[in-house]
Amino acid sequence: MEIFDKADIDGNGAIDFGEWCTATIKQNELLNDANMRAAFNLFDKDGGGTIEATEIAAILGHNATNDDAVWQEVVREVDLNGDGQIDFEEFKIMMLKLADRKDTPAPRPEGPAPSLVAEEAGPNQV
Repeated sequence: MEIFDKADIDGNGAIDFGEWCTATIKQNELLNDANMRAAFNLFDKDGGGTIEATEIAAILGHNATNDDAVWQEVVREVDLNGDGQIDFEEFKIMMLKLADRKDTPAPRPEGPAPSLVAEEAGPNQV
């Protein structure tokens, strides 16, 4: 509950998307097994040991779409064994990938880097 309370910045009893993003910024402090288990348990509303689309919608779906297909797609993206649910190991892998992605600079477009300094025109250039 301590992690939830820290992430619930406005104290309304729910974590909205902005609060979720803010909490993930502090990843070095948060990405250990105990904290990831606590976060997993927040989503695992029924205590069954897996997270289902309805449980994700209950946490992240507040003021968002009511389209169940969106939450099913979230599960499909994380569900490595194809059982239609997210287990703790799959959740950990997702969290670590998200943390890595956030620390990786955006890829640059192909080709030479644009010059910030105008090139001098040579004798044959106008």
